[in-house]
Amino acid sequence: MSRLGRIVASVGGCALVLAVQACSSSPASTAGTAAPASVAPATPSATKAATPSATKAATPSATKTATAAPANGPGDLPGLNRQVVFATVESGGDKVLTVGAKGVVELGAPGDRSLFVAVPVRPGAEKFLLKTGTLRSGGETYCLQVRSPGGSNPLQLAIEGCDASEKDQIFTFPVAADRSGRHVEVAGLFTLAGGTDPDVIVQESGEGDGLTSFTVVDRGAANIPALD
Repeated sequence: MSRLGRIVASVGGCALVLAVQACSSSPASTAGTAAPASVAPATPSATKAATPSATKAATPSATKTATAAPANGPGDLPGLNRQVVFATVESGGDKVLTVGAKGVVELGAPGDRSLFVAVPVRPGAEKFLLKTGTLRSGGETYCLQVRSPGGSNPLQLAIEGCDASEKDQIFTFPVAADRSGRHVEVAGLFTLAGGTDPDVIVQESGEGDGLTSFTVVDRGAANIPALD
Protein backbone atom coordinates (compact mmCIF):
# COMPACT_ATOMS: atom_id res chain seq x y z
CA MET A 1 0.00 0.00 0.00
CA SER A 2 1.33 3.48 -0.81
CA ARG A 3 2.12 5.99 1.88
CA LEU A 4 -0.89 8.11 0.88
CA GLY A 5 -3.18 5.09 1.16
CA ARG A 6 -1.92 4.32 4.62
CA ILE A 7 -2.59 7.91 5.69
CA VAL A 8 -6.14 7.76 4.31
CA ALA A 9 -6.76 4.40 5.99
CA SER A 10 -5.42 5.76 9.22
CA VAL A 11 -7.61 8.86 9.02
CA GLY A 12 -10.65 6.75 8.05
CA GLY A 13 -10.10 4.50 11.01
CA CYS A 14 -10.03 7.49 13.30
CA ALA A 15 -13.24 8.77 11.74
CA LEU A 16 -14.83 5.39 12.29
CA VAL A 17 -13.78 5.35 15.91
CA LEU A 18 -15.16 8.87 16.38
CA ALA A 19 -18.38 7.90 14.69
CA VAL A 20 -18.76 4.90 16.96
CA GLN A 21 -18.06 7.03 20.00
CA ALA A 22 -20.61 9.55 18.81
CA CYS A 23 -23.20 6.81 18.40
CA SER A 24 -22.39 5.34 21.78
CA SER A 25 -22.73 8.77 23.40
CA SER A 26 -26.27 9.23 22.01
CA PRO A 27 -28.05 7.27 24.82
CA ALA A 28 -26.20 9.31 27.42
CA SER A 29 -27.31 12.48 25.70
CA THR A 30 -30.90 11.17 25.64
CA ALA A 31 -30.71 10.29 29.31
CA GLY A 32 -29.47 13.78 30.05
CA THR A 33 -32.45 15.25 28.20
CA ALA A 34 -34.95 12.99 29.94
CA ALA A 35 -33.84 13.94 33.43
CA PRO A 36 -35.71 17.28 33.57
CA ALA A 37 -38.87 15.49 32.35
CA SER A 38 -38.99 13.66 35.66
CA VAL A 39 -39.72 17.02 37.30
CA ALA A 40 -42.72 17.67 35.02
CA PRO A 41 -45.33 15.78 37.15
CA ALA A 42 -44.81 18.41 39.84
CA THR A 43 -46.69 20.96 37.71
CA PRO A 44 -50.17 19.31 37.91
CA SER A 45 -49.85 18.90 41.67
CA ALA A 46 -48.94 22.55 42.03
CA THR A 47 -51.96 23.51 39.94
CA LYS A 48 -54.18 21.16 41.92
CA ALA A 49 -53.05 22.72 45.17
CA ALA A 50 -53.44 26.29 44.02
CA THR A 51 -56.76 26.21 42.17
CA PRO A 52 -59.18 25.03 44.93
CA SER A 53 -57.81 27.47 47.49
CA ALA A 54 -58.23 30.38 45.12
CA THR A 55 -61.78 29.29 44.24
CA LYS A 56 -62.67 28.66 47.86
CA ALA A 57 -61.50 32.10 48.87
CA ALA A 58 -63.22 34.00 46.05
CA THR A 59 -66.59 32.33 45.50
CA PRO A 60 -68.39 32.68 48.89
CA SER A 61 -67.62 36.37 49.31
CA ALA A 62 -68.80 37.18 45.79
CA THR A 63 -72.03 35.22 46.31
CA LYS A 64 -72.68 36.83 49.69
CA THR A 65 -72.23 40.33 48.29
CA ALA A 66 -74.56 39.64 45.33
CA THR A 67 -77.41 38.14 47.34
CA ALA A 68 -77.33 40.51 50.31
CA ALA A 69 -76.94 43.73 48.33
CA PRO A 70 -79.89 46.15 48.55
CA ALA A 71 -81.89 46.95 45.45
CA ASN A 72 -80.66 50.19 43.93
CA GLY A 73 -82.39 50.41 40.55
CA PRO A 74 -85.78 49.91 38.87
CA GLY A 75 -84.83 46.49 37.51
CA ASP A 76 -83.36 45.07 40.71
CA LEU A 77 -84.78 42.23 42.78
CA PRO A 78 -85.46 42.69 46.50
CA GLY A 79 -82.24 41.99 48.41
CA LEU A 80 -82.15 39.09 50.84
CA ASN A 81 -82.89 40.10 54.45
CA ARG A 82 -83.94 43.57 53.20
CA GLN A 83 -87.27 45.33 53.56
CA VAL A 84 -88.52 47.04 50.42
CA VAL A 85 -91.47 48.89 48.95
CA PHE A 86 -92.93 48.26 45.49
CA ALA A 87 -93.55 51.61 43.82
CA THR A 88 -95.34 51.86 40.49
CA VAL A 89 -93.05 53.09 37.72
CA GLU A 90 -95.96 55.16 36.40
CA SER A 91 -96.19 57.19 39.63
CA GLY A 92 -92.47 57.89 39.82
CA GLY A 93 -92.36 56.33 43.30
CA ASP A 94 -95.30 58.22 44.84
CA LYS A 95 -97.70 55.26 44.85
CA VAL A 96 -96.77 51.91 46.36
CA LEU A 97 -98.33 48.60 47.33
CA THR A 98 -99.56 48.88 50.91
CA VAL A 99 -101.80 46.86 53.24
CA GLY A 100 -105.11 48.68 53.82
CA ALA A 101 -107.18 48.74 56.99
CA LYS A 102 -109.10 45.61 55.97
CA GLY A 103 -105.97 43.60 55.30
CA VAL A 104 -106.27 43.93 51.53
CA VAL A 105 -103.40 45.33 49.42
CA GLU A 106 -104.12 48.66 47.79
CA LEU A 107 -102.23 51.53 46.21
CA GLY A 108 -101.19 54.27 48.61
CA ALA A 109 -98.41 56.44 50.00
CA PRO A 110 -95.21 54.84 51.37
CA GLY A 111 -95.29 53.94 55.07
CA ASP A 112 -94.80 51.11 57.56
CA ARG A 113 -97.66 49.11 56.04
CA SER A 114 -95.97 49.19 52.63
CA LEU A 115 -92.78 47.42 53.81
CA PHE A 116 -92.32 43.86 52.57
CA VAL A 117 -89.59 41.22 52.79
CA ALA A 118 -89.10 38.66 50.02
CA VAL A 119 -88.03 35.36 51.64
CA PRO A 120 -86.97 32.38 49.44
CA VAL A 121 -89.19 29.33 49.95
CA ARG A 122 -85.91 27.42 50.44
CA PRO A 123 -82.24 28.52 50.34
CA GLY A 124 -81.19 29.54 46.84
CA ALA A 125 -84.72 29.34 45.40
CA GLU A 126 -85.98 31.97 42.96
CA LYS A 127 -89.52 31.76 44.37
CA PHE A 128 -90.50 33.77 47.42
CA LEU A 129 -92.96 34.35 50.21
CA LEU A 130 -93.74 38.06 50.44
CA LYS A 131 -93.84 38.82 54.17
CA THR A 132 -94.99 42.02 55.86
CA GLY A 133 -92.13 44.08 57.22
CA THR A 134 -93.89 45.54 60.29
CA LEU A 135 -97.39 44.05 60.55
CA ARG A 136 -97.62 41.22 63.09
CA SER A 137 -100.10 38.66 64.37
CA GLY A 138 -99.13 37.20 67.74
CA GLY A 139 -95.56 38.29 67.06
CA GLU A 140 -95.48 36.61 63.63
CA THR A 141 -95.43 38.25 60.22
CA TYR A 142 -98.18 37.93 57.63
CA CYS A 143 -97.69 36.79 54.04
CA LEU A 144 -99.47 38.13 50.97
CA GLN A 145 -101.82 35.68 49.27
CA VAL A 146 -104.30 35.70 46.41
CA ARG A 147 -107.86 36.05 47.74
CA SER A 148 -111.22 35.89 45.99
CA PRO A 149 -113.77 38.39 47.32
CA GLY A 150 -116.53 36.34 45.71
CA GLY A 151 -118.97 36.87 42.89
CA SER A 152 -117.65 38.45 39.73
CA ASN A 153 -115.22 40.67 41.61
CA PRO A 154 -111.55 40.46 40.56
CA LEU A 155 -109.00 38.62 42.66
CA GLN A 156 -107.11 40.55 45.34
CA LEU A 157 -103.97 40.33 47.41
CA ALA A 158 -104.54 40.08 51.15
CA ILE A 159 -102.59 39.18 54.28
CA GLU A 160 -102.73 35.61 55.58
CA GLY A 161 -100.68 33.36 57.85
CA CYS A 162 -97.50 32.26 56.08
CA ASP A 163 -97.47 28.83 54.45
CA ALA A 164 -94.72 27.92 51.95
CA SER A 165 -96.81 25.00 50.67
CA GLU A 166 -99.65 27.33 49.62
CA LYS A 167 -99.19 28.06 45.90
CA ASP A 168 -101.20 31.29 46.15
CA GLN A 169 -98.42 32.71 48.35
CA ILE A 170 -95.53 31.97 45.97
CA PHE A 171 -94.16 35.11 44.28
CA THR A 172 -91.69 35.78 41.50
CA PHE A 173 -90.55 39.14 40.11
CA PRO A 174 -90.01 38.90 36.33
CA VAL A 175 -88.41 41.79 34.48
CA ALA A 176 -90.86 43.99 32.55
CA ALA A 177 -90.70 43.66 28.76
CA ASP A 178 -89.53 47.28 28.43
CA ARG A 179 -87.06 46.73 31.32
CA SER A 180 -88.52 49.70 33.20
CA GLY A 181 -88.99 47.65 36.37
CA ARG A 182 -90.28 44.36 37.76
CA HIS A 183 -93.68 42.70 37.69
CA VAL A 184 -95.11 41.24 40.89
CA GLU A 185 -96.30 37.76 39.92
CA VAL A 186 -98.03 35.28 42.25
CA ALA A 187 -99.25 31.78 41.32
CA GLY A 188 -99.14 32.66 37.61
CA LEU A 189 -101.14 35.90 38.09
CA PHE A 190 -99.88 39.46 37.81
CA THR A 191 -100.45 42.36 40.20
CA LEU A 192 -102.13 45.34 38.51
CA ALA A 193 -102.32 48.82 39.99
CA GLY A 194 -102.36 52.32 38.61
CA GLY A 195 -104.26 55.48 37.89
CA THR A 196 -106.34 57.10 40.64
CA ASP A 197 -108.08 53.87 41.67
CA PRO A 198 -106.57 52.57 44.93
CA ASP A 199 -107.68 49.02 44.20
CA VAL A 200 -105.01 46.46 43.42
CA ILE A 201 -106.03 43.31 41.57
CA VAL A 202 -104.33 40.18 40.29
CA GLN A 203 -105.13 38.57 36.95
CA GLU A 204 -103.64 36.58 34.11
CA SER A 205 -101.21 38.18 31.69
CA GLY A 206 -102.93 39.55 28.58
CA GLU A 207 -106.12 40.61 30.34
CA GLY A 208 -106.88 44.30 30.80
CA ASP A 209 -104.81 47.19 29.48
CA GLY A 210 -101.35 45.90 30.40
CA LEU A 211 -99.15 44.85 33.24
CA THR A 212 -97.96 47.18 35.98
CA SER A 213 -94.21 47.69 36.37
CA PHE A 214 -92.80 48.30 39.84
CA THR A 215 -89.56 49.78 41.09
CA VAL A 216 -88.11 47.93 44.08
CA VAL A 217 -87.03 50.56 46.63
CA ASP A 218 -84.78 49.39 49.48
CA ARG A 219 -85.69 50.52 53.00
CA GLY A 220 -82.92 48.95 55.04
CA ALA A 221 -82.27 45.69 56.87
CA ALA A 222 -85.31 43.53 57.63
CA ASN A 223 -86.45 43.07 61.23
CA ILE A 224 -88.87 40.18 61.12
CA PRO A 225 -89.05 37.17 63.47
CA ALA A 226 -87.85 34.57 60.96
CA LEU A 227 -86.23 34.74 57.56
CA ASP A 228 -86.35 31.03 56.75
